[in-house]
Amino acid sequence: MRKESGAIKVSWYRREGDLIHLITFGFHTYHDDHRFGLAFAQPEDWRLRIVKVCEADGGIYQCQVTTHPPRVLTTYLHVYQAVVEVVDERGVSVQEKFYREGSTIQLECRVQGVPAPAALRPTWRRDHHTLNYDDARGGVSVKTVVVGGEVRSWVRVGGALKQDSGIYSCAISSLASASVTIQVIPDERPAAIQGGGRACPWPSLTLLVSLSSSLLTTTTSTTCCTKHR
Repeated sequence: MRKESGAIKVSWYRREGDLIHLITFGFHTYHDDHRFGLAFAQPEDWRLRIVKVCEADGGIYQCQVTTHPPRVLTTYLHVYQAVVEVVDERGVSVQEKFYREGSTIQLECRVQGVPAPAALRPTWRRDHHTLNYDDARGGVSVKTVVVGGEVRSWVRVGGALKQDSGIYSCAISSLASASVTIQVIPDERPAAIQGGGRACPWPSLTLLVSLSSSLLTTTTSTTCCTKHR
């Protein structure tokens, strides 16, 4: 808001029904919440500043200039609460996940509560490194779609290596973000049981059960023969 002369004062206040809450008058702030204040910009711009804005700050704000008659500018502040969640390939929200070397890291980012979701594109990062199609590592793909009012974005890292470990984060500008810690661990399984990408998880246990069953059958048979004698 511009003032017209040095004698004119500018004030900001908030309206809640019939209630009027004075925030600033001239260069003075009268609000007890220190997040609210005046940002004066030369030559004659009087701006209301709200830091760390929250959903409760939404509503009607008015700027008044002490001309005769007074001039009033009314604006409505909309505050959107963005919700960002990172899930794994099963659709489960996780804080930490382990992958074996050579496997595929696949994470999904779900974003809700944002205006104009079609115009938003989440940013994926591993630690401070941005992940995208032209990543020097290769094997990295990112896909983003809008489903209804929800933004969904996937990152896929093929042939996981130990250096792919780190904190993977999904962020919508400076609105909100979510992250998950990824640990890539060595694949120590014998090559013979890795065929087809699936391994028999308990080969020794299966063999032990088979031997125990055979032994039990032999013992029972011997006992029966003894009774016939």
